[in-house]
Amino acid sequence: MTKTMTRLYWAATAFLLGPSVVSSLSQPSSNPKVSSQRVFVSTPAKTIRRLVSDCMTPRNKVHVLTPQTTSDEAISFLLTRGISGAPVVDPDSGKLMGIISSSDFMFKDYSGALLNMEGSEESLKGFVEVAQKICGTTVEELMSCNVFTIADTEPMAKAADIMARRNLHRLVVVDPKDEEKLVGILTRSDVMRDVMTTVRAALPEHAAASSSLLPDYGTTSVDIDKIRLSRAKKWRREDLFGNSLVDQTLDDLTTDQDFQITQQRLKTQGAAAMTKEERLQRRRALDDLGILSFESFLQQQLDTSVPFTLKRKVPPKVLQINIGLYCNQACAHCHVESSPLRTEEQMTTDICAQCLELLKSSPSITTLDITGGAPELNPAFRYLVSCARAMRGEDLEIIDRCNLTVLQEPGQEDLVAFLKEHKVRVVASLPCYSAENVDQQRGNGVFERSIAALLALNEAGYGHPGSGLVLDLVYNPLGAFLPPDQTKLQAKYKEELDENFGILFDSLFTMTNMPIKRFADFLYRRGELKEYMDLLQRNFNKDTMKTLMCYETISIGYDGKMYDCDFNQQLGYKIGAEKDDDAAKGMTVFDIDSFEKLQGQAILTDNHCFGCTAGMGSS
Repeated sequence: MTKTMTRLYWAATAFLLGPSVVSSLSQPSSNPKVSSQRVFVSTPAKTIRRLVSDCMTPRNKVHVLTPQTTSDEAISFLLTRGISGAPVVDPDSGKLMGIISSSDFMFKDYSGALLNMEGSEESLKGFVEVAQKICGTTVEELMSCNVFTIADTEPMAKAADIMARRNLHRLVVVDPKDEEKLVGILTRSDVMRDVMTTVRAALPEHAAASSSLLPDYGTTSVDIDKIRLSRAKKWRREDLFGNSLVDQTLDDLTTDQDFQITQQRLKTQGAAAMTKEERLQRRRALDDLGILSFESFLQQQLDTSVPFTLKRKVPPKVLQINIGLYCNQACAHCHVESSPLRTEEQMTTDICAQCLELLKSSPSITTLDITGGAPELNPAFRYLVSCARAMRGEDLEIIDRCNLTVLQEPGQEDLVAFLKEHKVRVVASLPCYSAENVDQQRGNGVFERSIAALLALNEAGYGHPGSGLVLDLVYNPLGAFLPPDQTKLQAKYKEELDENFGILFDSLFTMTNMPIKRFADFLYRRGELKEYMDLLQRNFNKDTMKTLMCYETISIGYDGKMYDCDFNQQLGYKIGAEKDDDAAKGMTVFDIDSFEKLQGQAILTDNHCFGCTAGMGSS
């Protein structure tokens, strides 16, 4: 909570209770109870109307961990619940033992300082060693025993003051008669909600209903050319921040018949068999249309005498890393099939460390493109960003493929500030400037959350000319059609978003939907797969051949396997293996010492590649 909001809180409290009560509450305790394990704030003589017990999450709803939980299990536990920390409780006695948070998984040296990734090979070696050590630890070894606690009988104003002074994300709530008995947890989001409740209550009753801000008759200026309309602030929706979308997404999935059918097929057939079936469906569609394979089609279009093979002619310039498939959304056309159910497919710290080592040894890489799922929900995201920035400085462009709603997930309240601090370029998906289309493709309420997230990014400076903080948007069609002209659509987006919401952004990129995974299923169920494949080949654009992303990109999966592009990754077409050989291991990040060694290798192509060469392409 900011100092401004703290002052606002106390001002509202003063209005309600009088200055004498506030004065007694605002004085820090001269003798707080301090033990070697936790700091306990004693109950003041006077309390305000709303207590911690009124606003906290009660014990029966608090997510807790045990000391014996492994670090990998703890990371998965936090991710699947959309939280950044949890109390640690003895499973037998119920005694509060400590607290674990995302910062406890950061790579630190013996002194507790973050490891410096800039410099010698020894520094990177130390990073790898610490990463391997963390993978084999338990919560008991990583947790903090110095827990800040507060009694449930304390006033909320006191809790807000403590959190603001000590910059805490959460306070563990205990029984005032037993400091080791957990009764709940209080987060910044709880405090912010109570702040707004207190502030609204402090306003005179006539203030909310008064229309005195509108000028009376005869007072409107005749200089009407200087009159400007301000945008409604309802879209900022600060109340959304700290509220997870995961539960709503899971509820939506239970009633999504298509998703349930796909999940059942995944259980019975397996991912590899479904991918083969999907490829066969595309091939049959092309056969029915009398269309050649993609390789033969290129040979015909480019008028070459021999089969055309794509090759990586220069050292890779873009390192794209998919650090996990877990996401707080489950978009209808997601080509990686992310959802809150994908909790197992997460990049581990040792693979992350190896990617950083290869980044350091590959000077040709000028862009680090981090994607997912919702990559920000993986603990490796911040490690990756901060270490890459420290290693390569501002010469390296770092991209975050952001779904926007992740900014509002619990534990991500400081994400905008983190992205700004590390000058991360945000490339955000917004498939339309209308609520109906966005919610249809991405889930109920996503549009409202997306607009609120964009406004938060704008407030931080993103999208403003000259700020150095780049905010780009991505459009992909709702159905089986190609995107409009990118330049014209960008102008329309800028007009609509600015006029209706006051949102600024840098560029809009239009992407052709690839006929793979969820979108392929969508087309097949609607009987439109053949027509869509015909649409793609009819709109082949020779100019896209000059800028295909696979020429300069290396795509890394969460498991460390390497691919020519993100689409090949989802189809399992590994570098170093034939595309029909599912059993082949392929190459991983542990098989090379520099990405530059991949120059000159042939690029695996198949009939899904028609998507990257149609219209403006999908690269």
